[in-house]
Amino acid sequence: MIILLFIIIFLITAAITLLRIQAGFVLIVVLQMIIPPNVRIGVGSIDFQLHNTLILLLIFRFLLFLFEKKDGKTPYQKEFLKPYLILISGLFALVFFAPTLDFLTHFKNMVFTFNNGFVLSIIAFYIFYDLKQIEFFIKLIILSAIVSSLYGIYCYITLTNPYIKALGVLFPGMDALSFMEEARGGLNGRIQGTLLHPLIWAGLNLLLYFFLHPRIKNVLLKNIISVLLFANIIFSGSRSALLAFFCGLAYLFAFSGLKIKRKFILYAVSIVTIIITAIYQTPSLKKYSAFFEATVFFWDDDKAKDTDFKGSNIATRTIQLDGTLEMIDNSLLVGLGQGYIQYYQEKYGQHPLLLGFDSMVFITLINSGIIGFLLWIFFFYKLYLSDRLLPRSVHLKYRNAVLELRVFIFVFFVFIVLTGFQNSLSLFLIFSVIQFKRLTLLPINN
Repeated sequence: MIILLFIIIFLITAAITLLRIQAGFVLIVVLQMIIPPNVRIGVGSIDFQLHNTLILLLIFRFLLFLFEKKDGKTPYQKEFLKPYLILISGLFALVFFAPTLDFLTHFKNMVFTFNNGFVLSIIAFYIFYDLKQIEFFIKLIILSAIVSSLYGIYCYITLTNPYIKALGVLFPGMDALSFMEEARGGLNGRIQGTLLHPLIWAGLNLLLYFFLHPRIKNVLLKNIISVLLFANIIFSGSRSALLAFFCGLAYLFAFSGLKIKRKFILYAVSIVTIIITAIYQTPSLKKYSAFFEATVFFWDDDKAKDTDFKGSNIATRTIQLDGTLEMIDNSLLVGLGQGYIQYYQEKYGQHPLLLGFDSMVFITLINSGIIGFLLWIFFFYKLYLSDRLLPRSVHLKYRNAVLELRVFIFVFFVFIVLTGFQNSLSLFLIFSVIQFKRLTLLPINN
């Protein structure tokens, strides 16, 4: 029955994609938020991965779209996509120098990285050329965020995950129970929502918060969705996501205008007062003080021990960095090859020092060495400054929207430095492109 439902979803999405690429694109993005990546569909002995097949179909439709378009160029195309070209071509070039794995494996891993990380955002850059299309995209993401976040709350309240449990019977690699049983810092368990891991879920809700919060005009709806998304970040049990969240708020406060600063202070003081009062004065909520203190005093490893908080800390990250440098000691510049981490985990299991390779710093150094790491830093730096491609009139009239784009990129970078990409790179790039394209389309004249 479940497989049949996925087949119907696939057929409907495929048909819409072929008929109207923008609508199909939004549906494909939504499906990535609510369907785990290892779901496969098919008939008889023939089956295929749902998401990858839809992406291949989208690429085909995109090529038709470019062919149908009289002028294949789009504003800011060369300038915005240049960092993409530098990063992807640079990582591909490093494949020829990597000392481990064979060339074919490296090549397959590069194609996988491109397909699952970059291709959707590149397509989005070309196909969204009207504000109405972008507003439709945002509305569908809002609806999906409401549904998925409510399900996350349900998972925490009931300490069950019937959706992932049902999928786990059909597809390997899905665990719906162990995370729910992992008490952490006063939390009864950790939710993973509709995805495979609490960290992936935390990353999704973090991105949704900073993407949607400025875009929702209705104040009541904005507050409800903000609370739901923030609650899901907390219930994921990820200090890294929560720390990235507060770093984003701090950045927003530091660079916003005086009017927003005043409003921000009012809200922040009120919310912090309510949280502290609730946690320390309400007996039933006092157990959450451990999670709160371990997050606020993230640099204090002794505080984490005192509060019995399980999770990575500064000492663990230092050991992991030493382990990373030791692993690539003979190939510092180019690393061990794209996909080496997956190869290591499949062959040897968990690394004794690096554990889950919990930072983009470790991941990029191991996969592509110091050169690859610098390529990634350059890519994020150029993306962070992408608003400089826009005319001064846009900055003057839409100052807050420009700031929101920078905050969004900053928050994601903090998150991946603290805990790795967590299957969230593609969604991050899509949301970044949508925000940039929106800025290019907003009217300048009153």
